[in-house]
Amino acid sequence: MRRLALLAAFFATPALAGSWMAPNGYRVDGGPQSIVVHPLAGAGSPGIFCAAATYALDRLGAQPADTVVVTTPRSGRVFGPGGETVGFRLDPGASPDHGIFLKASRQGEAVSVAHARSLCGDDIQN
Repeated sequence: MRRLALLAAFFATPALAGSWMAPNGYRVDGGPQSIVVHPLAGAGSPGIFCAAATYALDRLGAQPADTVVVTTPRSGRVFGPGGETVGFRLDPGASPDHGIFLKASRQGEAVSVAHARSLCGDDIQN
């Protein structure tokens, strides 16, 4: 009974109440100007961009040609269980701006929603 009460309290916390679970298991919340991805420990940048783009499409009504832009890069400071948070904004007018490798640690790193969603691999059923 105690375990059930602890689980109920855990899932009723404000941090989880508004969160959405991306297909790759990362929690995501926020709005168009403040998408926050809470990745799992050891997450790579492609998975973080995947979660942001999927949230933008599924929850915010983004278009595939829109762009997700890193606003708060991965900093090395850990928030919550398992990973660092990364902030994004959805910017329909921005042009993709990235190198050969996507980096969630670089402010301004930008990729189209369609490209970022393609990084989800087998996590997404089309």
